[in-house]
Amino acid sequence: MHDALPVRRPAAPASRAAPAPGEPGCPPAAGPAAAAPSGQLPSGQLPAGPLRAGPLRSGIEARVQAELTRYLHRRRQECGTGAGADLADALCDFVLRGGRRIRARFAWYGWAATGGATSSDTGSDTGSDTGSDTEGAARLPLLLGAALELLHACALIHDDVMDGSGTRRGAPALHEEFTRRHRATGRHGDPRPHGTAHAVLAGDLALVWAEDLLTSACAHDEAAGRRLRVPWRALRTELVTGQALDLRLEADRSDSPAAALRAAELKTARYTVERPLHLGAAAAGADAAQVTALRAFGRRVGLAFQLRDDLLGVYGDPRVTGKPNGDDLRAGKRTYLVTVALAAARHRGDRAAEDELHRLLAAPAPDAPALDRFRDLLAALGAVRTVEQRIARLTDDGRRLLATARLDPAAAAALDDLAAAIVRG
Repeated sequence: MHDALPVRRPAAPASRAAPAPGEPGCPPAAGPAAAAPSGQLPSGQLPAGPLRAGPLRSGIEARVQAELTRYLHRRRQECGTGAGADLADALCDFVLRGGRRIRARFAWYGWAATGGATSSDTGSDTGSDTGSDTEGAARLPLLLGAALELLHACALIHDDVMDGSGTRRGAPALHEEFTRRHRATGRHGDPRPHGTAHAVLAGDLALVWAEDLLTSACAHDEAAGRRLRVPWRALRTELVTGQALDLRLEADRSDSPAAALRAAELKTARYTVERPLHLGAAAAGADAAQVTALRAFGRRVGLAFQLRDDLLGVYGDPRVTGKPNGDDLRAGKRTYLVTVALAAARHRGDRAAEDELHRLLAAPAPDAPALDRFRDLLAALGAVRTVEQRIARLTDDGRRLLATARLDPAAAAALDDLAAAIVRG
């Protein structure tokens, strides 16, 4: 192992777990970032903007959660008893127990920013689970957000299978949970493929229910259904092709930063921010200029969000992120962060550092010292700084686009704060 390269390891970045400023459970947004506290990476000096309180932000996550709870309860009853019920119960628990509902929130604000929200739609939110606070036009974006959350559950469950991740949202990943159940009940056969197969089925069920929910949400508004079909179809295709590209880059051991960014754009940026905004705007009947502006903003912020996630995957605290630290290294992933470090080593002519990074990425089961060394190398080669700078540029560009778009001012302000929150970490 090469030890000559001077290293200085950055401390772990802050968690991304908090909701957007101004939404329930979140303190007001801070002003311009000060020096990072001990134990955190610098935030990229992103201007957070002032807190803009108002009824538009009231209870979005709780209202989406209520829609999910009602819908999943109905669908769970269709599964009867036995194996189907066990599968459905595991999926329902997974969907309802966690997550920040980021995609649902972007869909809501895409709808509100383009004329969907009126004072009667959003001026009152009792937080009731009875459905009385989600009647009328405001219910469509909430149901759309619930469908996005089911699609997201499918993606997470399948992604954990493909990556071999052990935990998700602070609990065993679903394939690990099904493996544990098989072993505990003493059933025949190898528990691991049994667990994997059941997790795949749970993800499939989430995908089916997401499609069903979106279809039923538009049953009484055929025009909205037609408008939603194009971005919904694109979102699902981009998600799958982005995952396929991610797998191909791993198999090819690609060191291209451009290819890593393309995979991040397809797999996360469009799916997490751009298309949910597009879907919300389509639900509201937005015009082409509004859709274009929201998509351009969303693509930049979504990519910044994924780059922050790459940093958290290496430096984050598993107690906060809910997933193991160093999973990307264990999977040998060529994220943008990793490819930037490899490119920097080549540019410097530091063959020893480049070879060491390749060895670490190829290690079948890197231990804690190997993970520490990996972090040291990324920092010493300037990759962390480069990624932070890119996050800041993408976020600033996106927020400038948002500021000049013809959108509802209150919803645009909420989007601005939400963008700042998710990329700060």
